[in-house]
Amino acid sequence: MIEPAPGILLISDPFLRDPNFMRTVVFLCEHQDQGSFGFVLNRKYENTIDELIPELDGHKIPVYYGGPVQMDTIHFLHQYPDLIPGSYEVLDGIYWGGDFETAITLIKAGSIDTTKIRFFIGYSGWGSGQLNDELKENHITDLDYQMNSIEQIFLREQQRIKNAQHPMKEATNVMYEAIEERINLLVEKTNYPCRYVILMGGIIINGDHDMGSFCDPRRLDFVDLETKTATSFLEEFLS
Repeated sequence: MIEPAPGILLISDPFLRDPNFMRTVVFLCEHQDQGSFGFVLNRKYENTIDELIPELDGHKIPVYYGGPVQMDTIHFLHQYPDLIPGSYEVLDGIYWGGDFETAITLIKAGSIDTTKIRFFIGYSGWGSGQLNDELKENHITDLDYQMNSIEQIFLREQQRIKNAQHPMKEATNVMYEAIEERINLLVEKTNYPCRYVILMGGIIINGDHDMGSFCDPRRLDFVDLETKTATSFLEEFLS
């Protein structure tokens, strides 16, 4: 089991019946011996921010259900540490909290992009050791942490993508490499009821009529699980 840490996503078990976390994705902001907390990302609240904060009248910014703890409180994540003092960095580029009045003033003045700030009612919290126990009981699937999410993969390689001559193509390469890394790990950790496994990988884009399609075969390996060796058909027969 991968250890919880700030900045990962916790995806609930598909069969979890707890209405507070059924089919939810929780962004973990802090994990310490004393406890853990985060916010549910994929469940919108019934009110927008202007209906909860009178000073923001007319600003129809969505509010999300952060979790069942302290539903009388409002929290926020953002990308403006230089403008909102007191912010806590969760991971590269994502910050929690800070001076609430400053955030309101910036929104009213139109000084920040409201797509880069997200408000939550309540939060998700766990006591000492509770989150680890739930992971062991499979209430939350540890294979779906943020390190394997699309957003985090791109965030880790954002400079590489931005500096590339063709950013879209480079982003595709980044995603392929991440998927291949994950597949290699799964092959290594899985007990297959056979001796051989064939791994095929590539990038296929099925475009429209004007754009055309694209196919870039990257991998066709014959893996001997007993000897832990792999033979590349692409290199052996097509090079």
